[in-house]
Amino acid sequence: MSLRPLLEEVLGADSPVAVRVYDGTEFGPVDAKATIVIRSPDALRRIITRPGELGFARAYVAGDIDIEGDIRKAIGLREHLRDQNIWVTTWRHLQPLLHGRTKSNREWVSAHYDMDNLHLHFLDREYHTYTPGVFEHDDEPLEVASGRKLRLAFEGLGLKPGDRVLEPGPGWGSFIRHAMRRGVYVKGITLSRHQLAYINEHIARDGWNADVEYMDFFRFEPTEQYDAIVLNGVIEELRDFPAVMERLARWIKPGKRVYLDFMAAREHFVFPAFISKYVYRGAVCRVFLPKLVEAITRSPFEMLAVHNDRRNYYLTARHWFENLERERDAVRARFGEAMYRLYRLYLGGTVNMLDHPTHFTTAYRIFLERPGDWRPL
Repeated sequence: MSLRPLLEEVLGADSPVAVRVYDGTEFGPVDAKATIVIRSPDALRRIITRPGELGFARAYVAGDIDIEGDIRKAIGLREHLRDQNIWVTTWRHLQPLLHGRTKSNREWVSAHYDMDNLHLHFLDREYHTYTPGVFEHDDEPLEVASGRKLRLAFEGLGLKPGDRVLEPGPGWGSFIRHAMRRGVYVKGITLSRHQLAYINEHIARDGWNADVEYMDFFRFEPTEQYDAIVLNGVIEELRDFPAVMERLARWIKPGKRVYLDFMAAREHFVFPAFISKYVYRGAVCRVFLPKLVEAITRSPFEMLAVHNDRRNYYLTARHWFENLERERDAVRARFGEAMYRLYRLYLGGTVNMLDHPTHFTTAYRIFLERPGDWRPL
């Protein structure tokens, strides 16, 4: 019996990629930019018995199938595959209730960021920024776009030498690098031990004007108010927007500003099961902007500016994917074939997602200010 009808049912009869099976079956567009290679009956069984995006991704990460050509084209198959897995989605909501939010947050952050700094193999070489740069034209170097984003954030916050900034989730110190060169101190809190060690090494060796401690956002109780607060790609992991705004309002001086950038979606939405299980585990989600705006309008903050970064994020993710491909031998040698394949899917999928004509996934930069004369109604 031909395998073609069965595979067309799983992958879609109008699949944008070609398919080649171990028994010689081949079908798909003759000019396809990518080809899915199913190498064995076991590989076929995995796709058939576990259909959907999660099953397909597992099969690729495990090496049961291969993708020849441009993997970003093959990721277009997600439109033919079911996204969610009910058990993965349910567990991400149950875990903080059963284990506690603080313990769950520690586990989720560690799972993504504490991988011996794998991300440094694909981020920009100067700042190691894990959020989108700001591009003036499409073929601009990533390092230039990342530096421009940091400059715009710094200037938008109205910072000057001697100011003190709080940065929850400082990553690998991108904003710290930019700020300390301009005489501004940064206090960071993080749940990533690898990022903590990385920044502390630079503080000790290079004299960075910063201090970073291992601390959960919802347990942090500062002894001072700050001249600015920076959240680069962090609020997606916090989710409780009213509680976040309440804390930010207490931690910042009256008349001062908060900067946020984040990935968003046009509906209230969680990540697909594959991303939830293997990349951003737990309660991380794309921000649904109306929910965030509602929390802001109920807080002391005013919104000063909103910038749409969808194109910037697409161009940034494209650079990340291309950097990973250039570094593939080093990544395979250090982290293994499965981890390379996992990040190839993740970054290729991010490019695909941000360039989709529905514009369902997007990104924003926002500036907030707590007015100096604010008082509750």
